[in-house]
Amino acid sequence: MAASSERHPVSVPEIPAYLDCLLSDEPLTGGVAPAIGRSHLRALTVLGFPHVTFPGLLDELNRLGVAYRWATRFIPLDRELRPNLRQQAGLPIFLNRAL
Repeated sequence: MAASSERHPVSVPEIPAYLDCLLSDEPLTGGVAPAIGRSHLRALTVLGFPHVTFPGLLDELNRLGVAYRWATRFIPLDRELRPNLRQQAGLPIFLNRAL
């Protein structure tokens, strides 16, 4: 598998298949020290957000001097799965409003 750390325009091929091979120009290294080419990768997870926020709450990320990509994912859950998830994650009962 390979990827690229460079930003450059691309166009969709006539048959959009095997894009990982067509768009890559640097090797992707997995494992304990992941990297794309010579750029090291790190993943961070925000486990919880406050119930009240204000604009620019995460602006400090922009001042770190490192490139980053922010991705937000929402996974809707069935009401019947809530107790199982809470029990597996060891979440306290007062988090009912968040789940």
